[in-house]
Amino acid sequence: MISLGKRAESAKYHCNPANSTAPPPPPTPDCTRVAEQFNNLGSWMVTFGLGALAAALVLLVFSSLAAWARGGRAPRLHLRVMALPGMAAGLLWSVGNFSGLYAAKLEMASDHGDAVAMAQMMALQLIVSGLWGILYYHEMGGRQAQVWCGMAGFTLVAMVLLGGEKAE
Repeated sequence: MISLGKRAESAKYHCNPANSTAPPPPPTPDCTRVAEQFNNLGSWMVTFGLGALAAALVLLVFSSLAAWARGGRAPRLHLRVMALPGMAAGLLWSVGNFSGLYAAKLEMASDHGDAVAMAQMMALQLIVSGLWGILYYHEMGGRQAQVWCGMAGFTLVAMVLLGGEKAE
């Protein structure tokens, strides 16, 4: 969807797409604005971060209101317990997300499309999250963990095969 939106906006303002072989036109204010709107290393990240913060605050407010309506207390944040692990998880996820978006941007620049890089990134996030749950939180073991490992292996093979494809 991002690629389609970028192409549509670029065409609307007669901007030269990144993968075009035509010589680039002189930058216009509209094309500069389009480039910044889709700059996932700049305003894209800021907008995403502000949206995530807003969504978290809305969930906190609704959880507090629901608890208050039932006559209970608002959810406790446990800041002393969660400050370091929460900040570490958020920072690591942000670095991973930033890196994944950058990889997708490089894929788009190489004319392979972002569908492959984004799908691989999401699959890898799923595998790492599952491993974390099994190894750190001991959410499952035995036969369940073996089945999960088989499915994770299948996913890894599918990721490698997908990497060999070229989006047209």
